[in-house]
Amino acid sequence: MKGNRVIGVLVGTLLLAQVSCTKSKQIDSLDGLVTWEAVEASTEYIDPYVLEEWEGDDAMPSCKVDIKMSYPTFSDNNYTEIRDSLVKSIAQRIYPAPLEDFSKEGVKAHLEKYVEEQVGDYKLDLEQAKKLNFDVGSYSVFSREYEYSDSITYSEHGILSLISKTIEYSGGAHANQFASTLNYNLNDKALITVSSLFKEPNDEDLLDLLFNALMHSFEVETREELEYKGVFNYHALEVTNNLYFDKDGITFYYNPYELATYSTGPIELHLSYDELAPYFTNEYKRLGKHGE
Repeated sequence: MKGNRVIGVLVGTLLLAQVSCTKSKQIDSLDGLVTWEAVEASTEYIDPYVLEEWEGDDAMPSCKVDIKMSYPTFSDNNYTEIRDSLVKSIAQRIYPAPLEDFSKEGVKAHLEKYVEEQVGDYKLDLEQAKKLNFDVGSYSVFSREYEYSDSITYSEHGILSLISKTIEYSGGAHANQFASTLNYNLNDKALITVSSLFKEPNDEDLLDLLFNALMHSFEVETREELEYKGVFNYHALEVTNNLYFDKDGITFYYNPYELATYSTGPIELHLSYDELAPYFTNEYKRLGKHGE
């Protein structure tokens, strides 16, 4: 009996040790663990009245919605928790409604519901335009377009970076295009923000690094000269959450109109890990030589 108790204790100890090792195992990269697939939802709606009345050579007014979202399929079922957390983070950036089913089918249904809402809003807008006596069958301006796509740009050091591109048109001279980033801590299963990344996101020295990068990008020596380069809103420069990681450092991304005119295009400011190392929180000091 005593021998059996000893064996039981040893087996229990080994099991606990195994569980402990499993829990403490850190993920460095998703490469080799994940196959990325696109979950798609799209439609094109044309109002029946427009179909009957349209005579122009321009594109017929319509509502087009096209979504392609990256979906991670893990080869190991032990990673279901991180899959669900990651899928929720990506999907709810597109459509913030509750999401309970994290399978590909569940995500597709989630995105299709968003597509339906977009078309529903478009129909309401057309009805309102008709009530105001606008001839919606004669003007191509009564069109709506929403296009979303994303891609994984980085997966190392326990960090995943995703960049999404969105195109929206709701009348006017041109469509609006903007990019948004998602940065995810693979081990904490949480989004990375400037508050978790930097000890003090509003640190003046950190902001100076960005200003120096901005001036270098536009080949000027003073902040005031940026106005002559179309960067009229340079005062609004901040350590933005719209950033992404690569093997050498972090790029801070500013969409058109945030700092400059639309014609200037997006502004991307890259700072190396070495430059940023003094400002990282303890969690991310490992990214720079100062944390070694």
